[in-house]
Amino acid sequence: MSKLIKTACPLDCFDACGILATVENGRVTKAVGDPDHPITKGFICHKGRAHVDRMYSEDRLKSPLIKESGRFREISWEKAIDIIADKLKKTIAEFGSQAILHNYDCGYSGISKSVDTMFFNHLGGVSTPGTPGSLCWKAGNVAQKIDFGTSKGHSATDLENSKLMIIWGRNPAVTNIHFLHAIRAVKAKGGQVICIDPFQTQTAKMSTWHLPVKPGGDGALAFAMAKIIMTKNLENKDFLENHTWGYEAYRKEVMDFDLKEAESLTGLCLSDIEKLAVDYAKTRPASIVLGYGMQRYVNGGQNVRAINALGAITGNIGLAGGGVTYSNKSISKYVSGYVDESEVLGKKTRYYKPAELGKLLTTTMDPEIKFAWIAKANPLVQAPNTNVVASGLKKADFVVVVDMFMTDTAKEADLVLPATSIFEE
Repeated sequence: MSKLIKTACPLDCFDACGILATVENGRVTKAVGDPDHPITKGFICHKGRAHVDRMYSEDRLKSPLIKESGRFREISWEKAIDIIADKLKKTIAEFGSQAILHNYDCGYSGISKSVDTMFFNHLGGVSTPGTPGSLCWKAGNVAQKIDFGTSKGHSATDLENSKLMIIWGRNPAVTNIHFLHAIRAVKAKGGQVICIDPFQTQTAKMSTWHLPVKPGGDGALAFAMAKIIMTKNLENKDFLENHTWGYEAYRKEVMDFDLKEAESLTGLCLSDIEKLAVDYAKTRPASIVLGYGMQRYVNGGQNVRAINALGAITGNIGLAGGGVTYSNKSISKYVSGYVDESEVLGKKTRYYKPAELGKLLTTTMDPEIKFAWIAKANPLVQAPNTNVVASGLKKADFVVVVDMFMTDTAKEADLVLPATSIFEE
C-alpha cells in the first residue's frame, strides 16, 4: 500500500522546494518535486532527492548514547531524559540558568525543529546566540533593518517585473536554482540582467553583462555609482523628499569620493561604472539582488548599506520589480522556530556572538558554562578558533548533542540524542 505525502525541503536554502514523498508500507521510497508548487514547479536538486538516502543511511544514530570511560553505549530515551533533566535542575540550582549553553544554527528548518528554542525560552533564559554577530548573514540583515526597517525581500515572481536586474555577489544558478525563472523572464522581455561578481560564475555566463569587481570593492562601486547618479542629476527627488532621512549628509560623503580611486578599488574601468550607474538610474523598475559574501568583511554591513542607498536615490524602493533584495525574511516566522517578542519568557537570557563561542566557553565567568546543549550545528567544524571551542567544551560539566549522525562535535559529547529526519517528522 502506497501513498503520497506533500511536504517541503527543510534545508537552509532560498528555494524551500515542494516535495512529494512516496510512502510504501511505512517506508519512504522516493522523493520528487511537487509539480503543483507555484515556484519550484516539480524540480528539486540532488540534495533534495538525497533526503531519502540520508534518512536510511547505515550511519544514522538510532538511540541515545551515553559516554562512559571514553566510550559510548546505548541507553533508553527514558533514561536519557532523566539524566538531562537532573543535570539541568542541578545546574540552575547551583549556578543559574545562564550557566546553560544553547548553541544552534540552521540545520533543518521548521517550527518542529526549533522546539529547543521554545524550550529554553520557557526555561527562563540561558546563554544563546544573538545579535550582534553571525557566521552567515547577520551584518547584511542589520544593514537592511537600519535602512528599511526590516529585511523582507521581493519574491522571485515579483522580480520578473524588473526591466533591469543587478545580481550582486550571488550565484543563483547554483544556490537558488528557481530564481532562474525570474532571470529568464527579465531577459525574455528585453530587460538587462547584470551580474557583479569577482568570478565568471554560471549566473554571470547567462547574464547580459558581467562586471568582475574586486573582492571587497563592492562598497566603493556603490559609492562611485551614487556619485555619477548625483553628478548627472538622475536622483529621484520626489522619493528622496518624501521617503528618506539623512540624504544631505549621505550626499556630502558620496560627493567627496574620488572616482579615480574607484577604479583601483573595484578593478573596473570608470566608463563601465558610469554605464552601470546611468542604466540603473534611468530604468524603472530596476532591482538589485544581493548575495552574502560582500557582508562577510569587517566593513560588510556598510557595503550593503551603500548598495541599499542606490535603491533609495533612484526611487526603486516600494514598487513591483524593484527593491534591494538581500534575504527573504518574510517567511522566517513559518520556518525558523519563530517566537513573538511578546512571548519571550527568557528574561535572564545571556546573548553571545556566534563567532565568539570559544571565548564564551573558555573565558566567560559569572557564571561559566556548565551545561551545553548543541543542536542543528557542528561547531567543531563550523565555528572560528576550533581548538579553543574544543577545549571550552571539555571544561563544561555536561554536553548534549542532538544530531542525525556522529559528527565531530557529537564525538565530544557526554550524551548524544538522535534526531528525526524531515520525512520521519
